[in-house]
Amino acid sequence: SLNSLATEPDLRGASESALMDHLYRRFSVNDINDVGSDDVTVTREDSGAMKVNVTYDAKTSFFYNISLIVHFDNSVEVPAQ
Repeated sequence: SLNSLATEPDLRGASESALMDHLYRRFSVNDINDVGSDDVTVTREDSGAMKVNVTYDAKTSFFYNISLIVHFDNSVEVPAQ
């Protein structure tokens, strides 16, 4: 989901809110429910590109009282044009 933002032609030069909307729609389609609004940051680089960073932890039951926690931390730059 995240890496494909950089190659999506319609998102080049998109606003922060447009990027966030697109990303959350992809999360919904892929059934990713562990990402909250505090887990995603979008910043404009000096080049005009938008850097999207997603950092979150997903926890799931494994066996009896044992759980698994997966940490996700990834960034991608969406080109300005």
